[in-house]
Amino acid sequence: MKEIEYKQPEQRGVIPMKKNEVTEEPLVEEVTIDAFLDTIKESQEYNDNIKTHLPQYTSFKPLSHILVRIYRRLPIITKGGMIIDTPTFSDWAKVMKQAGSGQDYAVNEAPTSFKFTKEAVIVSLPIQQYGGSSELKVGQKICIQQLQTEARKTQEGVIYYNYQGSFVHPSSNKVIVPDDPTDADYGYALIPINFVEGIIE
Repeated sequence: MKEIEYKQPEQRGVIPMKKNEVTEEPLVEEVTIDAFLDTIKESQEYNDNIKTHLPQYTSFKPLSHILVRIYRRLPIITKGGMIIDTPTFSDWAKVMKQAGSGQDYAVNEAPTSFKFTKEAVIVSLPIQQYGGSSELKVGQKICIQQLQTEARKTQEGVIYYNYQGSFVHPSSNKVIVPDDPTDADYGYALIPINFVEGIIE
């Protein structure tokens, strides 16, 4: 099969890396069409099995927030075989670094690999019910605000990515939130009730 070079828009100059850790100068990654289709398959399988959780997530009881798992964006494949994977504003994160004064400042923008949509499924509801949240049920598909991505650069020049409300169960012993959809801890977030825009039926 013919190999293709898949890149993000040229004005950005870089594309999302596979892992949630990159060097200061990420390289443009060339992938074959087979490898790219494999990533689409992984994303599709994640979305299809989004209600399959590790026991520690279903047993987790938030105090006041809603535990959700967010759907991953899939590219559009036209009838002619063209693959359209347009990045959204949330795919790019401002890379923050701490100055000697202790203040944070933006170094640049970097691509992320989370690719979350506004659709999510409820995993666990808060112990404290409030603001009409009694209408929500575990397993429901909901529409939420688009979660913003974040990035922080260490003194060593390594960039770590995160997203708004990110949650990894403490029993996972993970320090960094995964950006790989095949990871069982991928895609979870603790969000306030006012982040929920509606129920998808």
